Amino acid sequence: MSTTDFTTCADVVREINSLQLHLKNTGGLNVSDVRDAAGHQYVDLVQEGGGVLGIALVGFTYVLEEVGIRFINLGGTSAGSINTALLGVVGEPHEAKSCRILEELINVDLMAFVDGGDDAIDLVNTISGDASVFELITSGLRQVDDFLIRKELGVNRGEVFLKWLKAVFERYDIRTTAALMERMNIIPEQLKQEFEDKYGRRLKARLSIIASDLTTQTKAEFPRMSDLYFADPENVNPAYYVRASTSIPLFFDPLIVECIPKGNTEEEKKAQVEKWQDINSAFHLGEIPDKVYLVDGGVMSNFPIDVFHLKGGKAPSRPTFGVKLGVDRRSLRKNNSIFQIAWNSFTAAQQMRDHDVILKNQDYIRLISNINVEDIDWINFSLPAADKVKLFKMGVTAACDFLKKFDWEGYKQLREKVSDVVVPYEREVEATAYTASIRPAAGGE
Repeated sequence: MSTTDFTTCADVVREINSLQLHLKNTGGLNVSDVRDAAGHQYVDLVQEGGGVLGIALVGFTYVLEEVGIRFINLGGTSAGSINTALLGVVGEPHEAKSCRILEELINVDLMAFVDGGDDAIDLVNTISGDASVFELITSGLRQVDDFLIRKELGVNRGEVFLKWLKAVFERYDIRTTAALMERMNIIPEQLKQEFEDKYGRRLKARLSIIASDLTTQTKAEFPRMSDLYFADPENVNPAYYVRASTSIPLFFDPLIVECIPKGNTEEEKKAQVEKWQDINSAFHLGEIPDKVYLVDGGVMSNFPIDVFHLKGGKAPSRPTFGVKLGVDRRSLRKNNSIFQIAWNSFTAAQQMRDHDVILKNQDYIRLISNINVEDIDWINFSLPAADKVKLFKMGVTAACDFLKKFDWEGYKQLREKVSDVVVPYEREVEATAYTASIRPAAGGE
């Protein structure tokens, strides 16, 4: 397959032409106050996880780039973390990058990532097919010896995926976190100066990839919290963040990070403890672990729409667009078997944290687009070419619909009226005092 199989598809061309005509008739694109000399308008972007459905996200960003939108801060979980990282890796902020990402994704053999042997391949094929409960149980039982005898922690190792991702990053000369952040911050000088003059602060890009630390029960945000887990955080290959964020529990081995830094001198040890206990970081009050087990970020936050939230109850310079893979809370879930109850319990717990954030900050609703992917299996690693094109078109349609409705001036007026309920200053002070009151004394347990 080639990128033109996607971008020149009749449905895609028709949708984009319709959007461009709409923008022409309504006064042109207006989605941000951060604009460069070339006319690009910059936004932040957060992308949800969703298994193999990530090509739909590329369809979404393709449309945004086609009409002149570019990205500063980038965040995502699981499948969303792949596209998030690639948007930072494959080019500079002012460039259109979705076609490059599409080229990397469309011809990759997803089944190669199922690297747990024949039993794992059989299990994946069974799950993604129309298997009966008996067939699912039979296929699952073949993994019992791996879990109970060989003490495996997942059906698949995740090594092939990590190797592939590293190779993609290396093709664009990205091998370290420092290199990626440097590229993400190659922002036009004119734009940086205008931003600083207008807002009194620097325009600096952030990357936010979410993983779940099962050892300390922490929502780990990388690279912001990398110094908790890695002795030399700037030299960590960012492929490891994505590998952690995509590690579906039981399906992939966790990413195990050993030799967690604890400091050498007494001063360093104290500083590292304080980092772990920081209310704005891990807020872990126990001892620093020797190693941690990182799994899919979707366990704790599959859609971290609040990660770039501007505190203070004032209008932002640019919006944070959020893209979800699926339409939440519209269909009733069946609970006719123990398996359905178990799965629905997991997904309810998984979604409620992010849903609660949206409920408490209802202005977010204006920033979120849902890509309707309900008829495509998120774990089908044998995804046919036709479904890849279909997913891309779904992303295109969602983006076009979203941009036709988004009202930047109206959103800014709304933000000026609503108060910030995420972490106001008074609550930060109270939380800091609470942390200090329960922090163990130096040398204590």
